[in-house]
Amino acid sequence: KIGDHPARKSLEWLAEIDQLVNKRPDNFARVMHPAEKKLLESVLERGLGVQKKKPAARKKAAPKTAAKKAAPKKKIPAVKATRPTPRGKKVPHSPWF
Repeated sequence: KIGDHPARKSLEWLAEIDQLVNKRPDNFARVMHPAEKKLLESVLERGLGVQKKKPAARKKAAPKTAAKKAAPKKKIPAVKATRPTPRGKKVPHSPWF
């Protein structure tokens, strides 16, 4: 027992809160409506003297700019594939060699 300790009232209050929480139904979280959740949240905030932080505002995405087109690739002239030639025959001149 605490007697006349300055924290007596707050400890008694916590004990009462604990008793209420222990009386909570088992399926409480599943059957609770969003409005009831907000009410419970506000009651707890008021009882604790705090407020839940609001989520930070999201920044809007910067508008996408048109992607720059890549420079067109230079076309390489097609060269006919040649078969290996038997010895002694000339191979047509290729611009790549």
